[in-house]
Amino acid sequence: RNANAERAEQLALKGDHLGAIQVFQAILKQHPQHLHSALRIAELYDKELQDFPRAAQHYEAALALKFPPEQWGWMAIRLANIYSGPLKQPLPALALIRRLAAEHPGTKAGAKALQRLAKIASAGLDPEAGAEV
Repeated sequence: RNANAERAEQLALKGDHLGAIQVFQAILKQHPQHLHSALRIAELYDKELQDFPRAAQHYEAALALKFPPEQWGWMAIRLANIYSGPLKQPLPALALIRRLAAEHPGTKAGAKALQRLAKIASAGLDPEAGAEV
């Protein structure tokens, strides 16, 4: 267990989300592969601060780390939802969903991505499908 990570979680519980982010960032400076810190920074920007541009930036950084496939998939779905929703950027969202479906189709998150791609295709909303016809 990392005492600094526990301290950051305590700050987050007290509502000091920016303080918690600073502690998690300090952990990442020393341990760039610290998965919990990378994910928690993204989640705090996303769910607590609703700073979606920063949340997206940190989810992107977290997705570059070696998370278990299922966890990686749910992060990718959350990031896709941020892109397609608050950020109004459907193309990066679609790219993430395609990547998830291609790289982790055997996970629950991958199955959800495949379902989403099928809905997009059946609605005629896939920009690449139109180019192939």
